[in-house]
Amino acid sequence: MCKKVGMKTVAVLGWLLVGVGLAVAGLPPHERPTTAVDVLSVVDGDTIDVLVTDVVPGAPVAVGQAVRVRYIGVNTPETVHPNIAVQPFGESASALNKSLVEGRSVYLEFDVGSWDRYGRLLAYVYLDAQGFAMVNAMLVALGFAHAYPCPPNVRYEELLRELERTARALGLGLRYEDHQDTNDARDPATVAAGVACNCSGPDLNCSDFAIHEEAQAFYEQCISQGFGDVFQLDADNDGSACEGLP
Repeated sequence: MCKKVGMKTVAVLGWLLVGVGLAVAGLPPHERPTTAVDVLSVVDGDTIDVLVTDVVPGAPVAVGQAVRVRYIGVNTPETVHPNIAVQPFGESASALNKSLVEGRSVYLEFDVGSWDRYGRLLAYVYLDAQGFAMVNAMLVALGFAHAYPCPPNVRYEELLRELERTARALGLGLRYEDHQDTNDARDPATVAAGVACNCSGPDLNCSDFAIHEEAQAFYEQCISQGFGDVFQLDADNDGSACEGLP
């Protein structure tokens, strides 16, 4: 059995967020987390391996199941991707994630889609069963991840974007300290302020984008990160994605 986070730890983390003036009014979630898991290992800044210990009826996993969990709505720099070199601040994001969840019992809340194309369970991860201390939000609020909504799992998109805006303004975390935001140079979809989505996330098609510019930016992002046209947005292979969009 993994150790549980004490109320003192949760309180300290909560006060840390409040103390830096971050907008956490969007928490707790719409529903309390439905699934308890023990964290077996931390893969990187936004991914963990867990063992399911308790679920409610209708949950997408079963007690005793070991799964890899990908945090919904956030993205941290790569550290273990087979085709991408370790990115700046990736190790720091992984270290923060470890400090929050490694060896602990945590709690999962799900959104519309439960699994990504790589068999990873998609979840909001909490340090408490009541749903107040969301790890996804903490990583963004402290500057070690950026908001990365991926339809259809966008329940907390506005909250996470607001946390990132505040972190940027305050210069929090290694991602914003003494640097132009390197994410802007790396992720055109974020620059375009369109549908920002992880290239290894759930399946997308052209209907998930509002305009051609958004689809093109995301297409170029995945190409630049070594994924190629993973969602087949460029049907005629001419370098232009979703050409039927306005």
